[in-house]
Amino acid sequence: MIVGTGLIGKSLSGIDTAGITVFASGVSNSRETDAKEFLREKSLLESHLNGQSNSKLVYISTCSVNDPSKSDSPYVIHKKLMEHLVLSHPDTHIVRLPNVVGPDGNSNNLVNYFVKSIRSGETLTVQESARRYILGVDELAKLMEAFISLLPDTNRVIDFVPPISTSVLDLVHLIEKILGIKTDISIVPGGSSYPIDFSNTAKYSKLSEIEFLHGYVESVLKKWITNKG
Repeated sequence: MIVGTGLIGKSLSGIDTAGITVFASGVSNSRETDAKEFLREKSLLESHLNGQSNSKLVYISTCSVNDPSKSDSPYVIHKKLMEHLVLSHPDTHIVRLPNVVGPDGNSNNLVNYFVKSIRSGETLTVQESARRYILGVDELAKLMEAFISLLPDTNRVIDFVPPISTSVLDLVHLIEKILGIKTDISIVPGGSSYPIDFSNTAKYSKLSEIEFLHGYVESVLKKWITNKG
């Protein structure tokens, strides 16, 4: 069962597997502060955990829990609490994802926000040291399929990321290039950058025959930004 109809839930619909619940119906806006939204996710998650009977559950979380600069974020605090809740049950697993790019998604998603802002001629404020991991929905689906096929009996936490993060400034320039639009960029001090171990992703990318080659991020952006029209 795939729980969730957003970008991630839709991208995983083709790997729906009997006896395994993939919970992808969480709060998707990393800037969310509304306690009602957090409670909605918690209540729905608890209903699946408590009705789990003879099935395994994979909870989709965020790599942002690794980011020290976001430790006070209501969204990150909430996700950490949800991870703790999930892992307090048997036969549960956590998959943390970075910025996922696909044909749809929340308008507050980093790439969607940049695309919208650049098209509307807004000035973008970019922190000079900010870096992010970018993952395409096609690669996500393949990694998840491999992960589900080898689900261990013990609780597992895994991050799915490409091997190299991209500077947010480079990300903006790539989007400008694809759209053929130059935008005003205000570069300010600051920004977070946090390393994530690629070895776990490497195991499943090998099984899925995925190669994160040079230019991977640009290829993902070209594919999905072009498809957005």
